[in-house]
Amino acid sequence: KRLYERMELEPRPEKRPISEVLDRQKIAILHFLRDHPDASATEIVEEMGLSEYTTVNSLRVLTAVQLVTKQRGPALRRGVPPYVYRATAHGEDLAGRFPAEATA
Repeated sequence: KRLYERMELEPRPEKRPISEVLDRQKIAILHFLRDHPDASATEIVEEMGLSEYTTVNSLRVLTAVQLVTKQRGPALRRGVPPYVYRATAHGEDLAGRFPAEATA
């Protein structure tokens, strides 16, 4: 048998429903990105008062479940431009389902 025929792969883990992925911080970030498209992680940290770790981790999760997109923003100075984040249409729809007061 060929190598790929002999390989046994672990079953793919089940996807968690989006309701399990979203918490108060992630919903608040979706609201912020809906109102401030193309915001960097630093802008989100400064405006929302969240820790850098919480913000970056939340953005990573939201990007993985395709509620947020990430791309390089404009160069602010020398060096690599920062990433900017934008809520997808689905992310904006979900943000609209949760009132902003629920995240405060």
